[in-house]
Parts: sequence; C-alpha cells; structure tokens
Amino acid sequence: MIYALPDEQFSHHVSLAEGATVAQALARVAGLAPFAQVKLDQAQVGIFGEICDPTRVLRPGDRLEIYRPLATDAKAARRQRAAQLAEQKQPK
Repeated sequence: MIYALPDEQFSHHVSLAEGATVAQALARVAGLAPFAQVKLDQAQVGIFGEICDPTRVLRPGDRLEIYRPLATDAKAARRQRAAQLAEQKQPK
C-alpha cells in the first residue's frame, strides 16, 4: 500500500487472504500512521495508477495507492499558465 504527502512517501506491505478486496486492505491499515490521518472510506484509490472501486478483489503483487485530493484542478492550472504566458508575450 502506498500513500504520498508532498514531502514524504509511505509504503506498507499488507498480507491478506486470497480474494480480499481493496476495502479490506484499507480497513487493515486504518489505525496505522500515516493512514489513520486519511479518511480512507472517502479516499480515491487505485492499483498501479488506475482508479478502482473498493470492492475490487486484489491479486498478489497489486500495489494499492491512496490518492490525495488535488490542490488545484489540472485544467484550471493549465489555463492559468497559458494566460500568464500570453501576458508575458504581449509587448509593453
């Protein structure tokens, strides 16, 4: 299981029975630091970069990732950068 903050990354190996789900893996780490600080029942999760549902059955070797909410919407950030570049290119 992987969780990253802006300046720190956490990795925790979880052993589960065959047929265990993402929700069961999240429940297993719910009380451990740093996972205890995360609202795991509301967090978006994925496996190897692909968002998945908490009911998904895990397979051996899956890397379960817990995603933080984005600080800025990606489209809004691109628009803002484009506007700044356009402003810089205008003759003064």
